[in-house]
Amino acid sequence: MKLKLIFLIFFSSSMMFSQTSFSHAAGIAGYFGTRNANSIAAGITYSPRFNFFKVSENSTLSIGSHIGLGYNITNREANSFSYHLPVVLEFNFGHASDKTKYENGFGGFIGFGYSIDNTQRSSYYYNGFTSINIVENDVIKGPMVNLGMRFKFLGKSAGIRFSYLYGTGDFEGGYMSSLGFQYNIGVQ
Repeated sequence: MKLKLIFLIFFSSSMMFSQTSFSHAAGIAGYFGTRNANSIAAGITYSPRFNFFKVSENSTLSIGSHIGLGYNITNREANSFSYHLPVVLEFNFGHASDKTKYENGFGGFIGFGYSIDNTQRSSYYYNGFTSINIVENDVIKGPMVNLGMRFKFLGKSAGIRFSYLYGTGDFEGGYMSSLGFQYNIGVQ
């Protein structure tokens, strides 16, 4: 019985890791916070992903990130830069589901995960004479979902992505969203 279990574990792990591949994309993104997270930033994004399971000929499961570094457009007095560090599990299909899927004209992905984002918080105080706006740099974290489309654009592989982070803890009910455009690197 132990020998069968060892064989089963070895066989399934070798099948799983024989299907692995690495994909990545880079581009630009905008980050928008509301309620307690009230910053707006524009910046660059890099999306590495490890495709660990081939679901079908044109679809994969992956674990990855959509790392972002942005310049705060509003409330720059607290901090000029923000960062976005999500970890996501995604289902990829069609175009660019892995590096060899260029022929498919259209594809996409949907995923969920957890993100830690740097944002800003504004507080208004009335001192008896005037209102004072105090801006603090802070971190919003919580569960997130994202989805996107991948397609051929000007002879290259590209895509758009939208994400939504629901803030927990001090930012409960606040959220950060992002919208980005990326080129898929090395898709053949």
